[in-house]
Amino acid sequence: MSAKKQDKGYKRSWKNLLLNKRYQLRFTLFMVGLSAILMALLGWRVMTVADRATTVAINNVLGEELCKDPSAVQAASAPDEEAAPAEARPEPPPVAEGDSGRKKPVVTIEQSEMEILDTPAPAGAAAKPEAAPAGESHAELKAKFEECKSRQSAAIARLEGRKRLIFWVLIAVGTMLVVGLLFYGIKMTHRVAGPLHKVSLYMGKLHDGKYDTVYNLRKGDHLVDFYAHFKAAHAGMKKWQEDDVARLKAVIAAAEEAKLEGRSPEAAAALADLKALLAKKEASLG
Repeated sequence: MSAKKQDKGYKRSWKNLLLNKRYQLRFTLFMVGLSAILMALLGWRVMTVADRATTVAINNVLGEELCKDPSAVQAASAPDEEAAPAEARPEPPPVAEGDSGRKKPVVTIEQSEMEILDTPAPAGAAAKPEAAPAGESHAELKAKFEECKSRQSAAIARLEGRKRLIFWVLIAVGTMLVVGLLFYGIKMTHRVAGPLHKVSLYMGKLHDGKYDTVYNLRKGDHLVDFYAHFKAAHAGMKKWQEDDVARLKAVIAAAEEAKLEGRSPEAAAALADLKALLAKKEASLG
């Protein structure tokens, strides 16, 4: 048998990845479950921050541009019905003369030159709607109002879309991570279970008296040193059997040459036992 054939290695196949299901699935599912829990906690944290940031951004959009309702603007431009019409200041009543014939003193308040400033509205009070600019109709105000609302709705929709995008990206990344770890874990555990499975097969053949050829591990398998020691021990046992076969052949050939088989029944029986043993050992070597 050539050295090239002895060094033959089997190729890895996806059909027999689960050689040791208990060991491989236990290790792989533990790793995948732990990774899924950590990914879920990270996703919850990311979505909490994204939801808070989206809420702040929406409030900024609503505060940057105030959409004026045309109904409120028209109401502000209309005259105040509750205000009383301006009337001329009533003249002071004529001063009546007393019995003494003297006039009573009259107090005259002169107009002050002090300016009265507008008092700022208190915090939280509703601002009075501004009057409509001159020359703008209700239809124009309505169009501006709808355009403003449309811009705000589009901006809010973009922000909500970005939050949903973050959510689906987290879902996709988490799914790929779980599936990838599942296949990676099975493949990596197979690199340990494969050599152990091969050793168990060869040990079973030794138990049945078969000294089969031990082939090399596949590329990437683990337990290389352990398998090398097993291969060397198996080769030593096989060499021992081959030496026994050679010695038995020599003894049988010498016995046949000396014609010991015909000298006595005991010698013939012993020679027959040697031939049976030789056949058994040759069969064990394949």
